[in-house]
Amino acid sequence: MHFVGARRSSRVIGFDAGRVNYLYGEDSTRWRRNVRTYARARTKDLYRGIDVLYYGAGEQLEYDLVVRPGARPEAIRLAIDGASVAIGDAGDLVYGDDHRVLFHKPIAYQTIGGGRRRVPVAYRILEAGTIGFAIGTYDRKEPLVIDPIIAYSFSFGGSGDEQVYDARHGAGRRESAASQSWRGVARGRRDRSRRRCL
Repeated sequence: MHFVGARRSSRVIGFDAGRVNYLYGEDSTRWRRNVRTYARARTKDLYRGIDVLYYGAGEQLEYDLVVRPGARPEAIRLAIDGASVAIGDAGDLVYGDDHRVLFHKPIAYQTIGGGRRRVPVAYRILEAGTIGFAIGTYDRKEPLVIDPIIAYSFSFGGSGDEQVYDARHGAGRRESAASQSWRGVARGRRDRSRRRCL
């Protein structure tokens, strides 16, 4: 998945920093100590006035699109690499002949006066098969959050017990903080009996 027309000058900022040690097997030369981690990361101005906030939800990676006051959510366009997508009957984003769910129906909301107000939102298919969002009426003087809900039941295919060990931004072959896509790298069961994470 990548963001079409995203700004190359956008930058990624990490929040809620921590440290972790990865101790693999008995060979201490493979151990990695004091690795910096972040609970959240924000890509500033992926589109003008629109940020992407990445965060952990349980053991999964989620992201929100944060539309600041005055910005245009119509600018957001997603492309799914190697898949032809459609909108299912329930509003999910689906692909394949069997309509497997790629993203569940999105939600959108604003936090105003200490309370959360839901905003109508739906996927829409744009030119060249890209995906945008149809947004209902909302207060354009306040931030808007769009939450495309990732369907993790299939996103990282393969057999066995899998986890996401690395998620990074990239712009095609050129890796950069001002990125236009993110990829999750999943690895299967690997020496689980000897792996320790402290």
